[in-house]
Amino acid sequence: MINLKENKGITIITLIIIIIVISIIASITIGQGTTLVKQINVDNYKTNMISIRAKSKVIVEEVNSKTWDVASEDKAAKRKELLENDYAMTKTDISSDQESKLDSTINSEYESYRISQRTMELMGLSDIDNIEKYIVVFDVQDTTKLDVIYDDGIKFNKKTYYTLSNLQAEMEE
Repeated sequence: MINLKENKGITIITLIIIIIVISIIASITIGQGTTLVKQINVDNYKTNMISIRAKSKVIVEEVNSKTWDVASEDKAAKRKELLENDYAMTKTDISSDQESKLDSTINSEYESYRISQRTMELMGLSDIDNIEKYIVVFDVQDTTKLDVIYDDGIKFNKKTYYTLSNLQAEMEE
């Protein structure tokens, strides 16, 4: 009779193969998880900017309706007064640094207002973080040309996007 040695446990070769397989699965999972987390962060910024844009359009239209009968030379001052007093938005000029980051549809002739915590509360968006980083830019004559700028930029696909319109265009491709 053949005397077979009784196996107790696994061989070193089997253990090494198991470790290699587990390492491969872990690296794939971690890579996909990291990509998913980045995508979720970008989607969160995009959602915030869309919400700010929608609420800002309502505010700008409301302010325009309150100033439609004001003499044209006084409209900008009255609009600024309403946006600052009623909506706690602060008029700001687009710096040359910011302008270089914007798309061609926005220019320095547009009015721009920085969002405050109070503005976000009035908009019903007080849960958005980094509020002081958002700027609303709009064309007084055509409020459909309204965009939202995020000062720090949003990194997506190895590029940085500063406006909602640029980010949306990139994500649709």
